[in-house]
Parts: sequence; structure tokens; C-alpha cells
Amino acid sequence: MPTRSNDHTAWHADRLDTSDAATDGGYTLIELLMVVLILGVLLGAAILAVGGVTTEAADTGCDADRRQLDVAVGAYEAQTGNDTIDPTPGIHEDDRYEQTLVEGGFLRSVSEYHVVDAGGTVTPQEGSSC
Repeated sequence: MPTRSNDHTAWHADRLDTSDAATDGGYTLIELLMVVLILGVLLGAAILAVGGVTTEAADTGCDADRRQLDVAVGAYEAQTGNDTIDPTPGIHEDDRYEQTLVEGGFLRSVSEYHVVDAGGTVTPQEGSSC
């Protein structure tokens, strides 16, 4: 067994040897910063891609809503023989023609995105995303 003084000296020599500290499996600050930078770029690209998909989905929803209203107006005109939609009394001005379509079974509910006028013209509702 080595003597205490020899063990102590060897221990200090090992602790003070820093010649290969960078290769001990640790990462340098530059390497860590590069990883953070790359992750930031990838995250930014993903956010932009998701934003584009969301916009396309909203546009598709608006188009589908408009088509459904056009079909309901056409079905109303075909069934009633009227070129104009009768307003439902006591309903807010923007919704009174759509409410007639709802009560007639041509729509499930009044649209949040479009307005139908007496002539059956469908226009985007003020303040909607369409």
C-alpha cells in the first residue's frame, strides 16, 4: 500500500492536470450557443408553417360557410317559388332572412361569418374573418 504522502501528491497532480479538460465529454459555450441557435431557427420555421396552415383552414371554412348559405337560398327559392326571402319578424336585422332559412329547415343555424339579404345575396358579415 502506498504511503499517505505519495497518495496525496498523486491526487493533487490528477486534480491539477487540465490539459484534456475540453475532451472530457463536456460541451463548450460556443457549442451550446450553436445548438440553441439551430433550435431557434427550427422553431421559427415551424411557427411560420403552422400559421400558414391556420390561415388556409380559416379561408376554407369561410368558403364552405358561403357555399352552404348559397345552397340554402337556392333550396328555399326552389321550394317556395319566391325570389325573395321573407324576413322573420322580431329578429335582428342582419339575421332575419337567415332565421327564415333556419325555421324552414334549410339551415341548422344562423351564420357567424356571412349575412343573407332579402334577395338571397350572401356577403361577409362586418367584423368577421371572412
